[in-house]
Amino acid sequence: MTENVSLVPVTEWAPLVPEVMVSDLPCSLDVYTRVFGFTLHHTRPGFAYL
Repeated sequence: MTENVSLVPVTEWAPLVPEVMVSDLPCSLDVYTRVFGFTLHHTRPGFAYL
């Protein structure tokens, strides 16, 4: 899987950030970035900020 990481810094945070629990993070990231067009801004083990 290719990482779709934003090179643009996040300068404004959303007032509400929903968290979604998934059973397969790499597969979910693939769907959210490739299919739905989200951009990965930050990641750490078990967590991703889109």
